[in-house]
Amino acid sequence: MIVDIKEKRFPNDFKNSSLEFVLSCIAEQKQVFVGVAHPFYWKPKLRIPDIYENERNKNAFGQFLENCFDYNTREEEIIKEIVKLDSLKVKGLGPAVASILYFLHPTIIPPFNTAIINGYNTLFRDKKKLGSWSEYLKLREIILETNEKYKSALSNDLGAIAGLLFEIGKHC
Repeated sequence: MIVDIKEKRFPNDFKNSSLEFVLSCIAEQKQVFVGVAHPFYWKPKLRIPDIYENERNKNAFGQFLENCFDYNTREEEIIKEIVKLDSLKVKGLGPAVASILYFLHPTIIPPFNTAIINGYNTLFRDKKKLGSWSEYLKLREIILETNEKYKSALSNDLGAIAGLLFEIGKHC
């Protein structure tokens, strides 16, 4: 996907793109990720996500992924990259990207979707919003703290706590 963007081969649509391939691999992993591709489907009337027609946004997305791709990338560098991506205000490119990052950094970036945020809001009696990176980063801090506290019952990988939140959220 990164190479496709750099070499100007990234298409103007989600279908048959390297992004579709990556997200279909993630979606096959678990029920939690079934809807992971939905935010990336091109919605032409809404012009979202704006990574298919806007070269600047497409390149920024590719650079973001490349900067976060290395397994040795430190937590603070990833957060810095998230904040930088958020500052670009690319329409439709919010915390759904966290589900991609989760597969790169499963101990520091929890996946994110509607059911997970519903479960989070129910369990922690909060009202975090779905499409906001700043809300995601706050939610992430609480998830990390909770995961650390209950690590023996959960896992170092944030998938277990995300799965718990998902299960709670899909029944809300």
